[in-house]
Amino acid sequence: MESKQIETKKVTEVPDIKNDISSLREQVKEANSKKEELFEKKATISKEIISKINDIKSIKKERDSLTDEVKTLKIKRSNINKQIKDKSDILNTFRKEKNEVLKDKDIKFDPIKLKEKVDALEFKMQTEAMSFSKEKVLMKTINSIKKQYKEMEGFTDVIEKVKNASKDFRKIKSEADKMHRDIIFKAKKSQSLHEKMISLSKEVDDLKKEEKEQIDLSSKAKNEYRSVNEELRKKFSQKSSIAKVKERAKKKSKIEKKKQDEKTLKQKGKEVEEKIKGKKKLTTEDLLIFQGMGSSDMFKKSTKKNPDKKKEIISAPKKDVVVIKKENKEITEVKEENKEVISTNDK
Repeated sequence: MESKQIETKKVTEVPDIKNDISSLREQVKEANSKKEELFEKKATISKEIISKINDIKSIKKERDSLTDEVKTLKIKRSNINKQIKDKSDILNTFRKEKNEVLKDKDIKFDPIKLKEKVDALEFKMQTEAMSFSKEKVLMKTINSIKKQYKEMEGFTDVIEKVKNASKDFRKIKSEADKMHRDIIFKAKKSQSLHEKMISLSKEVDDLKKEEKEQIDLSSKAKNEYRSVNEELRKKFSQKSSIAKVKERAKKKSKIEKKKQDEKTLKQKGKEVEEKIKGKKKLTTEDLLIFQGMGSSDMFKKSTKKNPDKKKEIISAPKKDVVVIKKENKEITEVKEENKEVISTNDK
């Protein structure tokens, strides 16, 4: 009895389970969508992190290369600075010698400048058109300067030394200045790359924090999805169990109905037999009942002595008949219209 009540209860739960399954399906769909969305966002952040890390590696390589170049240039500059000091010392020595000669010989003019002035005046006289009187004056000036320059003979060696030392000094100084500019340029570029690398590293740290948050959210969403999906699986299992209960109940109901129909038919049959024995008039219902018992021993005995009654029974109308054949125990029923039968194939 208790088992029957449990089965009945399960059958009545079908509409609720259908609603639960429908609701859970929507929840699974939403949970899966949320899970996939978070996964995609996390994947995008991860790709961005990888991209920035690759940029950092590339920038670091360029920065390190520039740093090495700056170190090499500084070593070269140090050697050049040593040469500059040596050239400067030589130049200062020759200048000191020059000043001493100028002081001893009371020379008031720089011979080099006198020579340059003579060359300029001679070039002017050769290239410009001028009157004879002006040319005469110009020649007189040139000769006067040449005389002064000749008086300085012996001093020109010192002047030449100063000139060559000054030329060497300027050359090495120009080379050092160029190298210094290269060092400054490359050092600034290296520093700029270093700062960019630091900025990117900070961005990567921020992205990693965001990535961790997305991983946590994604993990939570995945657990929610699994939980709802498991609940849905349980509901399907419960539905399957109820379907089996319904099938058993249906089979049991058929068996019980068959037994009841047989019992009813047997009881009705006895009543009809009594009528036959009493030679009472049979109704259409009696005829139909006895027609269903056509192969039974009771029917054969009851109609043996009365063949006309047998003919009457066999020729009775067969519409709306419930035919029960006891030999193969098969029952064909006239089903009531609109009778609702719970199907085990409900989805």
